[in-house]
Amino acid sequence: MSIETLKEQARRHEHDDAEKQGSGKLPTFDTSDDTEDELLGIYYYLARANEDLGQAERALDLYEKVFSLDINLADVTERLRDLR
Repeated sequence: MSIETLKEQARRHEHDDAEKQGSGKLPTFDTSDDTEDELLGIYYYLARANEDLGQAERALDLYEKVFSLDINLADVTERLRDLR
């Protein structure tokens, strides 16, 4: 999943939430597989950003979360190994 896809999906969710709040309805959370994939991507890219910023401990926590949900995602195994 590309970062552009993640950004577009985040914009759509923000728009949907804003409409629901304007109508008096509370926003709901989508628990579909697509949402789970989106969250994995978000955790992974947050970990990459933290790693790039030198925040190894935070990156390690996020990579571990990704690893616990999908051990085959990208290069998460190698990145965990490098940070440990």
